[in-house]
Amino acid sequence: MKRCHYFSCLSLTLFITSLTGCDKHMVPELLPRYVLTTRAISESAEFSEFAGTVQPYITSPLSFQTDGKVVSRSVDVGDKVDAGEIIAALDPSVSIFSLQSAQANLQDTQATLQNAHITAQRQRSLVESHAISLQDLDEAQSKFRVAQATGWESEARLRKAHEQLKYTQLKAGFAGVVTSVSVDKGQTVVAGQTVLQIAKPEDRDVVIDMPAGEISKVAIGDKYQVFLQSDPLITWTGAVREIRPEADATTRLWRVKIAINQAPAAFRFGTAVRTSCPKNNHSNDPLIIPVTAVLRRHQASFVWIVNPATLTVSLRNVQLLPSSRLDKVQVASGLEYGEEIVTAGVSSLIPGEKIRIYRSAMQ
Repeated sequence: MKRCHYFSCLSLTLFITSLTGCDKHMVPELLPRYVLTTRAISESAEFSEFAGTVQPYITSPLSFQTDGKVVSRSVDVGDKVDAGEIIAALDPSVSIFSLQSAQANLQDTQATLQNAHITAQRQRSLVESHAISLQDLDEAQSKFRVAQATGWESEARLRKAHEQLKYTQLKAGFAGVVTSVSVDKGQTVVAGQTVLQIAKPEDRDVVIDMPAGEISKVAIGDKYQVFLQSDPLITWTGAVREIRPEADATTRLWRVKIAINQAPAAFRFGTAVRTSCPKNNHSNDPLIIPVTAVLRRHQASFVWIVNPATLTVSLRNVQLLPSSRLDKVQVASGLEYGEEIVTAGVSSLIPGEKIRIYRSAMQ
């Protein structure tokens, strides 16, 4: 029994040893940790941040210039279109019939015109030989002029019929993105009824609403920092393009549009963003950060700084000031305005650790 127990222990030892040896080569790479973050801002700037959305600067509603039944629509919301591309069409049968009728009418008037021309020439020869009177010639020439005018009218009707046939096709006036669709295949539309809207993707605005106390500080051309709510590390600087002259009747807020034409593709239409105006941030004011961002060790205070290039964290010592607020603390030194810091789980991070930003804690 003792011998069997010995061999059992030996086998178990060899098995554990083999596993231990494998572990040296099979240590899994740690996945990036999801963290909450925020940016260090001054207390005066905390109330100068506004939520907004990215919207197109130029939006063009497209409609048919004639009535009819929609037989095709080749695009949907979000699709890209090229300038001149056919994106919808009406039933062309009525327009084709009108075109054929106009062509037949033109052929008839051309034949009448030709006969009137020949008759007028013949009458002129007969007058020269005194076979007929001048009254007969005048009558023949009058019929020729009437036939000529009728021919011009028939040509105009044919051109109009060609135009009406072209109107059964809806084309994009410029290259852009479809932002809305209001008509489906099979519906009957009237001339001028909006079928869809397209916008230029490169021309974008951030639209925000400001209260009366803030709108007086804004001027055309002011620079604003724009941050994605889903990823605050993605930022862009835009300039105020438009300030509405009056407040909204319901919200009593003033609408402001900030141009971000060359911003990265991440700032797509409808994206939620936050904005702040650097000129409203007083550099002499102490920065504020959430209490949860502070790590205290040996009577010293630290914060985890996010490196936006590598998405890693590093520990930095900061000097704090007394604060009457329960949720925020003031930073006297150690932080720069706008730096990204971790706000949750600060006691379990290690220097150089890879992270993923879950969301901004100040949103």
